[in-house]
Amino acid sequence: MDIPRHAAAWVGTVLILLAALSSCGTGAADSGAAALATYHNGPLSFTYPSKWRPQPYQNISNFTIVITYLSTDRLNDPCLRTTAAGAVTTACGWPLRELSPGGVLVSWTQGTAINWQIDRETGQPMTIAGRPGKLAVNKPGACGKVGADETLTATIATGGSSYYQLVACMRAPNQAVGEQQIRALIASTQITTSPP
Repeated sequence: MDIPRHAAAWVGTVLILLAALSSCGTGAADSGAAALATYHNGPLSFTYPSKWRPQPYQNISNFTIVITYLSTDRLNDPCLRTTAAGAVTTACGWPLRELSPGGVLVSWTQGTAINWQIDRETGQPMTIAGRPGKLAVNKPGACGKVGADETLTATIATGGSSYYQLVACMRAPNQAVGEQQIRALIASTQITTSPP
């Protein structure tokens, strides 16, 4: 059966559009795969959305050390240091005043406390990086102090009285997407030292 010229031209146009859409789909998948970055510092590593910027600041207390912050926002040094009579006093807080709408703020800390046990942490027991862990979700939780709508805390036992802890702040809109990305980050977490 012969196809009229105008019909043949229409079919050709449709095929070109389908090919273009198909290539766009492939590009989107590729860019999605390329949208992850890897963080590696000592024994801790994980993947995260490349739009989140790692921003390390020295924040040390008696029991914890901040390894890094990651955020969609630009952060500031969370610590104020004052010198008086030759002594330096440090007071630390949050690395921003208010999280942007749709924003994410993540902090990773390493801690040690006398008689610390994972069983005493709040949250749902789960295995993280092959180790005993806990995952807690609170709305708004501690992150409410910076205008976030949700706080997700993951704690990982690393042996004895030592642990890693992730605290993630998410603000609407797209809060559910932020939580999904945080859960993917947790699932990708690896700790290279021997488990307890």
